[in-house]
Parts: sequence; structure tokens; C-alpha cells
Amino acid sequence: MKKFLLLFIFFSLSVVGLGLGATPPIVIDSISADSSSGEVSMRIFLPRGVGSGGALDGGNVHVYEDGRLVDYIKVRSSKGKEGLRLILAFDSSLSVSPRLLGEMKTTAKSILKDFRPMDRAKVMSFNGEIRERCAMTSDTSLIESSIMSVKRVGRKTRLYDAMYDGLSALSNNSEGRSAMILFTDGIDDGSSVFYDDVVARARKLGIPLSVVSDTKSLGKPGSLARLTGGEVIDVKSASCKKLYDKIFASVQGYYDISFISQSNSKIGKHVVEVRLGREVADNRASVEFEFAGGLGFSEFLKIHSIDPRLPFIVMGVLLFIIVFVYIARLMRKKPAEKEVHLKSKEFLGFEGSDDADYMFQERYSWISDHPAEFPDVLYAEAWLQRSGDVPENKILLLKRETIIGCSGYSHVTVDDDSVSDYHARVRRIEGGYYLYDLISDTGTYLNGKKLLMPRLLHDWDEIKVGNSIFVFRGVR
Repeated sequence: MKKFLLLFIFFSLSVVGLGLGATPPIVIDSISADSSSGEVSMRIFLPRGVGSGGALDGGNVHVYEDGRLVDYIKVRSSKGKEGLRLILAFDSSLSVSPRLLGEMKTTAKSILKDFRPMDRAKVMSFNGEIRERCAMTSDTSLIESSIMSVKRVGRKTRLYDAMYDGLSALSNNSEGRSAMILFTDGIDDGSSVFYDDVVARARKLGIPLSVVSDTKSLGKPGSLARLTGGEVIDVKSASCKKLYDKIFASVQGYYDISFISQSNSKIGKHVVEVRLGREVADNRASVEFEFAGGLGFSEFLKIHSIDPRLPFIVMGVLLFIIVFVYIARLMRKKPAEKEVHLKSKEFLGFEGSDDADYMFQERYSWISDHPAEFPDVLYAEAWLQRSGDVPENKILLLKRETIIGCSGYSHVTVDDDSVSDYHARVRRIEGGYYLYDLISDTGTYLNGKKLLMPRLLHDWDEIKVGNSIFVFRGVR
């Protein structure tokens, strides 16, 4: 009996602890600082249940810069007072039971009862393919008929592809508040888009993804809804009747806060902290930032006690040197055009020079961010193997990066009209090998999935470029 009582107390305390920890703190989504004006701007996300429940103004939020309270701040909702734009996406595959599909349709129709004249909705369905049932419209009768037209067909479910396409349709935030509702059983078995890509896209756009289902086996779609500020709704619960209010509240959680920096110096890193109430320890978030553009010219001279005339003297000397070098080059005999052409390939670095690596790095450095994955295996040697080719024909990955394309200047040349001049690259970073797509026309595929961001390569990974397939191999 005592053991049972102790077990009951422990279970109760665990449930209470989970309940107390269920409300996440505020999140500083992004921050920027202008060195010329001194203005610091940031975007925060306020989950429901935190602070005043989503209604922020200058009276209930406090900002500290480097530990000092900022006297005056501007707080505004990041999406204005425009109408609500909704995408209603239905899983129409055979994995959804007829009963669940009927309940999801009933739930979707209940949203239309609360629609305002400025609200609009678009209806989509997805299974092995993604289909638009009706375009963005405020006609509730058309929206309802489009909902009722969804039928169960097909065995595959491109859930993440549908999410990504819906987010792209809502990417213009200036048109009003936006949200997406997924009516699904949570199964995905045919998408070319990764789960992480959907989360990153939704958080960047500030669009919450809500999921309506029977909540029995949602898995990743359920966690995706929570990570983007959306709702997970049980079709059988009473909360379905107030789904419009929940969706509308979910897009109110994003706020823009700006203030003029009170720091005496714009050098180095600064810390800004946002608090909901000065004494509430849990409802706060902090982040480091630096002023864009670095130190102002006049401020730099003042701090380092430099004579204001010195920069102009230095500029005059540099200008003289540039003119002298230019005249000297004009006086030199120009090489023949044919000789320049013959040396062009050698200059680009494809005859043993590393200049090509540097050129491609500079040319494509803006295409994608640094990979978020860290190498889990360090390879002593790595190479590419064309599918179907003999094992002896290895393409050794000896350089820091290897370019694949149809251009004769690529490290690995692919004779295929569907391949871009510089299509993809394999780059070695901190002992790992990463695959990048260089904004190719037909895309780069890793193990059958389209590449949307840099991915870490593992032994026996398949890389598809146009109609050619390469196998990545590595030995430790």
C-alpha cells in the first residue's frame, strides 16, 4: 500500500512538473542594428499562455541593453490589422479513414462560420500529388464546396511537400495575417522536402502550421506545429468549435520591437534582453548583436585620436599608386588573343592550381548558408563513383571542393543537356563532405530527395545530377 501511495505521489508531481514546463519562454526570432542611425530592431514570438496572452505594448514589455533599461521602445504587431489568409490542406490518401475525413471536413466548415468579409482561404488536397481545389477567395460557398469535393484516392502522402507549397503561396506577408491548417493523419511517405526545411521556412516567414487530426499518431507533424507556433487540434474535442479563434490568436504572437541604442560605442558585441514584467524571471529572452557596417568613420577617428587629415593623405597616395600601375600596364605589350585563350583554362585552376576553388567559393558563397549538420564520421579518403562504372574509375575528392557540371571548366564534366554549367559541388568542411546545389535548372537530388540546403554526405549516398548518378564513397 505504501509503495502504491509513493508511486501515485511521484506520478502526480511529474504531471504537475510537465504542466508547469509546457509554456515555453518568449523567443527573439531575429535582430538587426544600424550603425548609422543607432536603431536596433528585433522580432519576437510570444507563445500563447505567456505574459499577457499575446497583447504587447510599451507598458508591459521591458528592454535592457547591456544591462540598462531602455527608456523608450516601439512595439507593434508584425502583421497589422489586415484580414486572415488561410490555406486549408486536406490529406486525401487512402491512409485517412472515411470517418476521419468526414470529421475533418466538418471541422473545416465550422471555421467558415466565423469568417469576416476581409478573410480569405485557399483549399488544397494532397496524396501522391498536390492539387489546388480553389484559389485564395473570400467566397465561403466556394470554399465549402471545395472542401466537400475532397475524396480519398491514392496510397502515397506528400505531406511535407504540401506544407512547403502552402508556405510558398503565403510567402507575401504584406497581404495580411497568414496561417496554414493541415487536416491529416500525420503520415508522410512520398515527399521530396525534408522536415527541417519546412520548419525553417515556416519560422522564417512567421507562419504557424496547425494540425487537425485524431491526435493518435501525429509524430513529427505534431512537433512541427508546436515549433512554428501552431495548434494541434483533436477533431473530437470541443476546442474544434473555436478553431478560428485559435488560428487567429496563433498569428498574433509575432511582434516587432525597435529602439535607439543608448550605448556609447558601436564596437564589438552587445546584449539585449526582453522581459515581460521586470521581476518575472521565466518570461525573458536575451541575444547578442553587433551593429551592421561596423564602426562609423568619424567615431573611429575620434576613439583612436587620429588626425582627420591623415585619411585623405593616405587616399591621395593610394590614388597615385593606382594611376601609376595603370599607366605601366598600358605601356606593356598585350599578349596575342590566341595565347590568352590557351592560358584561360590554366588560369581558372583546372591544371593543378587552387585558383578555381577560390573562384567558385567567391562566386557561389551567397547561394546557401553554412551547413547546420556536423560531421559524424571523418574520412581519410573520399571519392565519387559513377553508377555502373568500374570501381577502378574513381573521382578522388582531393581538392577542398569539387564542381560537377556540363561546362568544360568543371572538375567533373557531365555530358547532359539537363545539367547546368556549374550544377553542384562537393565541399570538405572540418573533415566532413557536404553536397551543395548551385542554383541548377533541374535541381540536385540526394538519395531521391531534392536538395534545398547543404547536406552532409555519408558512405554509399547517391547523388543525382540530371540523368547521371554518382555514389559517394569514403574510407576512415
